[in-house]
Formats: sequence, structure tokens, C-alpha cells
Amino acid sequence: MADTSRIHSLVAAARRRLKLQSALDSAVLAVIPAAAAAAAVVFLVRSETLDETVGLAVLAGCSLIVLAGAIAGWMRRIPDAFVATRVDRASGLSDRLATAIAFERDLARGGELDVETRAFMEAAIDDAVRAAPRANIKAATPFALPRDSKAAGVFLLAAVVISLLYLPPIERNPSIALVEPAAAARKTEILIRGLRLTEAGTLMVGAVPAVIIEWHADRVRARVPDKAAVGKTTLVIEADGRRSKPYPFEVLPDGQRLRDRNEPLALAEEDIDYTRDLLEDLKRTAAENQDQELGDLTKQIEKLLDDAEMGKLSRAELLDKLQEAHDKYMEGGNEKMLEEAAADLAKSGKELEKSELTKELGKALSKGDMDAAKQEMEKLAEKLAKGEVSEKQAQEAAKAMEKAAKEMEKRQADRESAADKKVQQAEKDVQKAEEKVAKAKSPAEKQEAERKLQDKQKQLEQAQKDQKDQQASDEKRTLKRLQRNMKQASEQMKDQNQENRRMASRTMEDMARDTGKVDSDQRKMTNQKKVASQLDDLKEAMRRAKRGGSRGPEDRFGRNKRNADFQRRARGGKGSRQAWKPGQGQKGPGQGNQPGGKGTQPGGSSYGDEHDPDMLGDATKKQGNTKDESVSGVQGKGPSIKETIVSAAEKGFSSQKYRDVYTRYKPAIEEVINSEKVPSGYKYYVKKYFQKIKPQ
Repeated sequence: MADTSRIHSLVAAARRRLKLQSALDSAVLAVIPAAAAAAAVVFLVRSETLDETVGLAVLAGCSLIVLAGAIAGWMRRIPDAFVATRVDRASGLSDRLATAIAFERDLARGGELDVETRAFMEAAIDDAVRAAPRANIKAATPFALPRDSKAAGVFLLAAVVISLLYLPPIERNPSIALVEPAAAARKTEILIRGLRLTEAGTLMVGAVPAVIIEWHADRVRARVPDKAAVGKTTLVIEADGRRSKPYPFEVLPDGQRLRDRNEPLALAEEDIDYTRDLLEDLKRTAAENQDQELGDLTKQIEKLLDDAEMGKLSRAELLDKLQEAHDKYMEGGNEKMLEEAAADLAKSGKELEKSELTKELGKALSKGDMDAAKQEMEKLAEKLAKGEVSEKQAQEAAKAMEKAAKEMEKRQADRESAADKKVQQAEKDVQKAEEKVAKAKSPAEKQEAERKLQDKQKQLEQAQKDQKDQQASDEKRTLKRLQRNMKQASEQMKDQNQENRRMASRTMEDMARDTGKVDSDQRKMTNQKKVASQLDDLKEAMRRAKRGGSRGPEDRFGRNKRNADFQRRARGGKGSRQAWKPGQGQKGPGQGNQPGGKGTQPGGSSYGDEHDPDMLGDATKKQGNTKDESVSGVQGKGPSIKETIVSAAEKGFSSQKYRDVYTRYKPAIEEVINSEKVPSGYKYYVKKYFQKIKPQ
């Protein structure tokens, strides 16, 4: 019988390919439940229903499902006859291989076969062996896409999508939503409202546990512990092994408490009104000058005043925060350099006025109107770009600009040279002062020499600062750019080439931008000066402000009655004549017409209501001859100013005529105050007086 190893080799190769296809089909089919399980596990882990460690273990098991499917497919039993039949049919061998395998098995069993049958079987096997080279294994066992691929792909895609979805974490830790009050002294009860507080736990005030009074799932009532440190700290709730996020809290000094909104104001009403008026002035300044930084500053100050009104800020804290906000707004800008830049541009304007084309530009610069100068530069740039400038005009303008640029450059060089010489001289003075310190013989002489050395060192530092500003300040860089661009524009305008004229147009646009920057810097500097004065008024008001409350002692002098009567009059109501008479208010020892003196006078037994007449220092002396006059109104033209004011004092500050008088006088008074013609001790009282008599 012929050797059939070739046939068995072909069948084995075909079987491996069929088993590989089966493993792939089974693995793809297993992807469906594995992907579904993985998606469910990811969702449960992301939603914190399932522990992450357990989830990772289950995901690993999902991958094992796919592996198990592949192994199961590979282990599938495939009979030789089935494989051989597939090869025969794909290769056109007319069942030779399958028949040979069947005959070989029969012959191997050794049954009773006649000679002819055995010979026929052996002949068939020999024929199959000869036909084996024509077998096509790949055609018999082609690899194909598993039939469950689409379904597996859908499930796999769904699992990926679910794993990429954002699921907000389910908060399980305790959470503090509100603490009432937000600040409290030790031994004071506080109420904590929140979520997921469970039924029991620990409340930590800083590092010290609080005394729990009652505990519920949504609120906890506790007492601030005796050992809690005074100052800002945090509250943390620990329950069921979970911790809340720290919640800000403040432990107040013993005996203090945070004022409730329904309690009397932490500052006196009149002081609050006054500070609000000052804040409104700041807001108007920001709006009029379109100053965004100042607008932000007013919002910050308003928040600080709200906190102070509620008692959340002490006077010292409020003043510190006001000063911090003030310093931040005042950053940047060099007034001296800005004035030099404006002066240089004004002198350049005189030269530019000589040219017909730059005449209006020169006038604007000479007047210091940088906004108008910017607009004129933009107009000139537009004319140059459109070719609307005649040759004569261009040459005249170029000549004027060239001369102005040279003079500006010379002035800059002279100032820088002067600054350098000043530094050199200051360095020599410091060196001489150091030599005098070294040569001093007595302690007194040495002390005096050291004092002078310190003065010289300060002068050197100032000279070095001035030198640096002359070389590298923003204002100086802007001025140098303007000078270079002016010189460049003059050169470009001299050239008759139209392309150079268009380049001159772009150069003029650059000059316009820099001029606009100078204008912007000037506006900001003006705002800073005004804001500095207004913020000083605000800080002074806070320094002098009184605390609000019952004002018990003040009631003794009838001040509450007077304030109420004043407010009624200010709003046009009818006042009480008795409220302003001496001795009104609560009667008692030493008051009004009652027996006894005032305050600490003999017979007095209460607070005094007088003050030192020299409290503010010497009054400003009058200069020149003055005379009081009463000006009557003109027939048919309304009452005089005096009549209007007297009427307002009697009937209230709410009439339109009084508003007109107030509007005319208030700016004049502010100008006098800001020009320091009023002694500093009186400024607060003058401003507060005008706040009290403003139209209601």
C-alpha cells in the first residue's frame, strides 16, 4: 500500500485552519457578553456603586471570557473525513482524499476482504496519493469575517462610549452648606446645616473637637470648644469614616459675636451714608473717564464697605484693605516723565504750526490736547494714503517735522546727560561723606557724619532712579518712538515716490497710536490724583466712624431726636422746634435746665456734651476786610440764594431750587478742599457737612 502521510499532512493543515476560524468565530461571539459586562462594570465603578478594585478584577474576567471563547472554538472536534471532503471539493479531486482515508481505516482494521476488494482499495489509495499535490488547502478552508462581527462591534462601541461618558461623581462624603453664625466666640452655640451628615459623628473646629448638642442628618448643633484657637480656622465633619471639605470659620475673642443682619448696623448710619456718598463719587469718576480699572476698584471697595457694615471687618482690617486696593490702582505711571513728554510735544507743536499741512496738528500739541492731536495725525495719514497732499505741502510738512524731531531729540539727550551728571555728582558726594565718617574723631561728630551720609545716599538713589526713568520709563520709550517716527515720516514725505508717501501714512498711524497712549496715560494720571484724594477721604471717614447700635449715651443729649428731626426736615417734612433747643432729650442730672452742671462740671453726674473749642487747632485767620451782605431776589426772577437756603433750612432740602444751589456750590467747595486751602483738620467736617445738607 502507498504512503499516505502526504494526505494526512494536508488534512492536518486544513484542520488547523478550520480550528483557527472556529476560534475566531467563538472569540467574536464571546466579545458580546464580555463587552456588555465591561460596560456595566465601568458604569458601576464610575457611579461609585462598585469598588474600583473589584471593578478591575471583573474587567479582567471579561477579557478571560473572550479568551475562553477562543479556546472553546479551537478545541472543537473536526473529523478527518469532513476535512478531506472539503479539500476534495475545493480542489476538484472527486472525493479521492476522503475515499483514501476511509479505505485506509478499513484496511487497518483488518477485516475479511476478498482479494479483489483489497486490491481495489489499495489502487484507490495509490490514486489519492498521486492526486494529493493538486490539493488547494487555502481554497478549501478560506478565512472569513465572523458572522457575529457586527453585533460584537456594536457592543464594543457601546462599551467604549459608556466608558468615555462623563458621569458626575456621586458625593457620599458629608457636606457643610452653612454655618450660623459664620464667626463665634468660644463656648458659643453654632448651627451647621449640610447634607449626608448621617446620625452621628465628630465636628472638628480646627484641630479641636466641638461639643455636640444635637446631631441630625441635615443639621448639627454644637458648641465652640474652650481650647479652640482665636482666629480664622475651618470646620470639618467626620462621619462613617468620611470627611467633609473644610468650611471657613472664625473663632472670635471671648465676649465678641458677629452682628446679625437684623441687629443695628455695625457703623453709625450717618457714617454709612457719608461713605456711600464718597463711593458714588468714585463711581461717577470711573464712568465719566471710562476707567475700567477704577470701575473694578469701586466694586471691590463696595464689597469691603458691605463687610464693614455687617461687622465682618474690623476698622484696622478695612483700612488695610482700602490701602491695598488704593496702592494697586496707583501702580504704574511716572508723573514727571509724563509731564516732560507733554512739554516736548507742546514745543514740537509750535514748530509744526509753521506748516499748512500740520498746522492743526501743531495747535493741538501746543495746547496739550493729545486726543485732538491723535485725530489730526489720523487725518494726515489718510490724506497721505489717498495721495491728497500736494508736493509743496509735503515738502513744507517734512521740513517742519524734521526740525521738530531734531529739537525733540536734542532735548531728550540734554535731559539724559543732566541725569547722568547728577548721578556722577551724587556718587562723589557719597564718597566724600564716607571719608568724613572715616575721619570723624568724636562720637558726636561721627553720628552727624553718618546722618549726612545717609542723606547723600538717599540723594544718590533718587538720582539713579531719575537716570533710569530718563532711559527706560514707558513714557520715555513712547516719546522716543514718536521722535523716531516723526523723523522717519519727514524723510518719507521728502521723497516724491508714491510708495514712500504711503509708508509715511503708516508711520503717521504709528505716531497717532503713541500720541493716544500719552493721552491715555494723562487721563489715568488725572484719575489717580482724583482717586487718591477721594480714597483719602474714605479712609479718613473710616478712621473717624462710630459704631452703631443703641447709642444709649447719645440719647441722653437728645442727639437721636435731633438726627431724626434733621432727616425729616431734609426730606421736606415738618420738624420739631423743640428738638434743637439746649437741654432736650432725656432729662436727668446735669442736663439742660435741670439742676447741676454739664458732664464733669460741679453737680454733674453724667457724660458731657461739649468739646474742646481748640480741638482742631488754630482757626484760619481772616485776611482783608469782609462785609456780610444779604442779596434780595430780582422781581420776577425768583428768590435769592440766601432766601433759598433759609427756606431749605426751615422746610427741608428737597426743593428743586435748593438742588440747583447745592449743585453749583458743591464742586466749588471740593475744588477749594482739594487745593488744600482748607486746613486738613477741617476737611472731614466740611465734606460731612455737605453730605448732611445734600438734597434728599
